[in-house]
Amino acid sequence: MRPFPILRLGPTVWAADLKPEHFDEPAGVADPKAYVERHRQHFPHLHEQVIEQWVYKHWVSSPYRHVPLVEMRSALTSWTTADFLAQVGVRNDYSDEIGESDQVKRHWQRLLELRPFKGMWETGTWDFPPLVLHNPAGFFDDTGALLAQTHWLIEGHQRYRGLNYLRYKGRAQEKHAVYVMDWPGGLPT
Repeated sequence: MRPFPILRLGPTVWAADLKPEHFDEPAGVADPKAYVERHRQHFPHLHEQVIEQWVYKHWVSSPYRHVPLVEMRSALTSWTTADFLAQVGVRNDYSDEIGESDQVKRHWQRLLELRPFKGMWETGTWDFPPLVLHNPAGFFDDTGALLAQTHWLIEGHQRYRGLNYLRYKGRAQEKHAVYVMDWPGGLPT
């Protein structure tokens, strides 16, 4: 197994025929459930919610379009708040959003009116598990430096922000559902 260049920005490695129908049209995309059913054979080991939330929903906008989907699998796991925030790498740690300054308080007053933050404030956790990629050999950043984490947040950055704030305010539940994705045979070449 080798480290994976997680922060590399570049062209997609996803097959063009997996692009959601009507994606380029102003009216939007087709039904996500129909997409999952139509392409299920391409993702036999990924949970349908993973396909819907990442590949379908973020077809163009995901900075992780260079992550190969071939042979990838997913499993629903449970993480403590502390482990998730400490062990999962993210592009931005959002530490600037924690504190008691008037600016931070106004920031969160606005965000707590929006999804997913409003629901998280009420329940102490998210409504949908975020997606985390696991590679035992770790990840490289865009400069080629080896990162400390062996888990990386692929989808769910708003939920990560919310959990960080909930922990700060003492409102986070102890455990949270998380989809962990990996390649059983190692990274495809």
